[in-house]
Amino acid sequence: MSKVSAHRHVTWAKQATLGCLIASLCVIAGCSARATGDEDIVAVSHGNKNKPASHPRTSSEQGTLDTINGSEEPFLEPRDNAAAGSGGSKTDAADAGSGSNDAASEEDIQDPTTDPTVGGAHDVPRETVLFWVDAVSSRMWRANAEGDGTDRRLLASALSIAAPDGITVDLTDGFVYWTNMGTPVGGTGAGSLQRMRLDDETIETVIPVGTTSTPKQINIDNQARQLYWSDRDSMVWRSELDGSQPEVILSRHNIVQPAGMGLDVAKRQMYITDRWAGRLYRVGFDMPEGATAENRPDVELLAVLYNPVMQEAMPLNLALDLTERKMYWTDRRRGVIYRANMDIPPGSSAEDRLDIEPVVTGLVDPVGIALDDVTKRLYFTELSGRVSRVNLDGTAQEMILTVGAASGIALAHLPE
Repeated sequence: MSKVSAHRHVTWAKQATLGCLIASLCVIAGCSARATGDEDIVAVSHGNKNKPASHPRTSSEQGTLDTINGSEEPFLEPRDNAAAGSGGSKTDAADAGSGSNDAASEEDIQDPTTDPTVGGAHDVPRETVLFWVDAVSSRMWRANAEGDGTDRRLLASALSIAAPDGITVDLTDGFVYWTNMGTPVGGTGAGSLQRMRLDDETIETVIPVGTTSTPKQINIDNQARQLYWSDRDSMVWRSELDGSQPEVILSRHNIVQPAGMGLDVAKRQMYITDRWAGRLYRVGFDMPEGATAENRPDVELLAVLYNPVMQEAMPLNLALDLTERKMYWTDRRRGVIYRANMDIPPGSSAEDRLDIEPVVTGLVDPVGIALDDVTKRLYFTELSGRVSRVNLDGTAQEMILTVGAASGIALAHLPE
């Protein structure tokens, strides 16, 4: 794999200057505008299209990260609303119901303790770890999910990554994967996908700049060992874990800006949010015979959120509770985390279903969400910088830490 030099001999002065430039770019780009609505950053390094490009840390870069991980962290001050992106007005009203759904069949439920992304066998001591990205300052962090955030550690920063948005963990091969939107507004073909080894923290580019446009949430099919990710340019992609064989598996279908992405591997179905149109969809992994990404007939509309009742909706990231057959998503414009049944209740339709209910309200630009099947908790981020946790029923909400402009988040049970 070809070596890629990444921010060698970076000084605090250069990082501070970059931080100011980032905030200015977000204000100029109009991060709160609905047409773009993202909080993005600078260009990403180009990689080789045929194989991942790696760039291990230099001694000077590691020294910079060690300093950031120390007691003095000058970049942890609160950000103003313009830099974070207000995402429009928020209201607390919702057309909520308490709809029920039949329990999933036993063969459809994946044991979270044997899912490689979650953590493995019952008898192995595990540490629950959060990984999240900061879209504005282009950083990736980790911390103990059960702690108070004081153990947080910086894993990567600009110029190694650029406007990261989605993130997921593969414990089978020992990688963290994330998407880079590449620019403050995205949509320019500057997106890429990268991964970091959990053991030596070497960064590799798996999907180089020039393939995907504005990649958002990312997930892994742990059975077929493939990557799935949404692209805000009206596409959903799939590739091998090393980035080979990238293909568009869904395009258009009145889906304007795909953002959230959740996988039900047992049923071979993916769930997608459209942040622009305010809708939720479901579609199969497998392309129907004779169909294309543009005309495949298996695209199912699950929920219409952008209507006179739930106006100004902007659904972003998704988390699926495959045991209870519930889906959770963040709504950036409304500042709410919602949940609903993964299946439309009998007698209802996508337009009139009454089982959509708020779990957490009063948030400031919520984006990332991760579900812990073991502890039955949600972890979520806000562009205001907060990383928080809450029980699945909305009780016991608490902020873990505040840092930068938190966006995508993932959870894994790592061996201690």
